[in-house]
Amino acid sequence: MKTKLFACFVVITCLLLASHPVFAHHSMSIYDMSQSITMKATVADFDWSNPHVQIHFDVKDDKGNVEKWLAECPGPNRTLKDGME
Repeated sequence: MKTKLFACFVVITCLLLASHPVFAHHSMSIYDMSQSITMKATVADFDWSNPHVQIHFDVKDDKGNVEKWLAECPGPNRTLKDGME
């Protein structure tokens, strides 16, 4: 009985250790954070969901044509945590 319990413990521990990389996620390093864009826009939709919060908005160009833009933010948990600090 003790051998089976120990074997189960070892298997569960190995599975948890092996699954650790599954929780990894890409960073925001692919974006050029040294540049920013300022624009006047109307928020069309706000998706508060995993894995990323997305903000859809409409921007009018110089000719009055509406362009659809999308801003991608970190996940809801990180967005909430960063906003509360």
